[in-house]
Amino acid sequence: MLDEVTRNAIALKKFSIISPLLNGQVEHQGEYCAQVASSVIDMPHYGLKNYSPKTISSWYSDYLRLGIDALKPKPRTDKGGSRKVTTEISDALAEKCCKYPKAPATVIYDMMVKDGFFLPADLSPFTPTSKGKIERFFRSCRLRFLSTLIADEVKDLDHLNSLFWEWLSSDYNEKSHSSLGMSPLDCFLAQAESVILPTNLSLFNEKFLVKTSRTIKHDATLSINCILYETSPVFAGRKVDVRYDPDLLERGLEEVFLYSDDKCIGTAKKVHFSDNANMKRRGRPSAAAKKIKSIDSVTNTPEATPAINLPKNTISFSAMNKKDVTS
Repeated sequence: MLDEVTRNAIALKKFSIISPLLNGQVEHQGEYCAQVASSVIDMPHYGLKNYSPKTISSWYSDYLRLGIDALKPKPRTDKGGSRKVTTEISDALAEKCCKYPKAPATVIYDMMVKDGFFLPADLSPFTPTSKGKIERFFRSCRLRFLSTLIADEVKDLDHLNSLFWEWLSSDYNEKSHSSLGMSPLDCFLAQAESVILPTNLSLFNEKFLVKTSRTIKHDATLSINCILYETSPVFAGRKVDVRYDPDLLERGLEEVFLYSDDKCIGTAKKVHFSDNANMKRRGRPSAAAKKIKSIDSVTNTPEATPAINLPKNTISFSAMNKKDVTS
């Protein structure tokens, strides 16, 4: 919007251009206007611009009728209003925006077209710069479905699912996509012959596992979300890719898969500390053996002697002395 100072500057610039006509310094008005229009005029606020001879002649006529005020730029007669949007359409727009405050402008536009307030040819929504070739479906769902959903009107989960499938069919699958030039459903059916369905279910599920990198510790263990897993000692000190189902991990996943160069090289099992504490160590007496030994020490139970007298391999000097005496 132009302020009063700028409007006065523009009027003075126009007055300086037509002043030779006012002072009678020019004999032929048409030739003078054509000569001035042949060069660029530096107009305040607007910058360098070209004006036609008819425009310059109109400045002269306006000044003769209304004076210097006629040379000032006039404000728009529809200031504060709209040339295209009627009161009925503006009220409908305000109602839609209040009812669906999270809906983007494109969704409001589609609603107005569907309700018949204006034709699609009357107004085209803003088209952003080129997007990625793969559209993020969850973003479209959030902007076009969830933004128009009124929570108080949803009765239960079945009702919500029915609303979603209705939107998915009418507003997404069967709606023409601007980049594809056809609906997503038609695009899929056009190349349905090239779709290869998975036959190995285990290999198919493997593609959806979460992958993370871990270095196997020297005790052949690794940790995922503070859960300890143990694998073969041959992988100690080696960096591998660990794949697992995050939903099952929260419920106590017993086994994760180890990969190297996209090939499964082994598994790692969850460490149960209770089982590990009761495991018998080689060369160490078990807890039960220690208990029996402590009971024997209290009751002074004699140790069991072998049933068969085995020959001794040691030398008895007393037996040798007796032999010498008898001889």
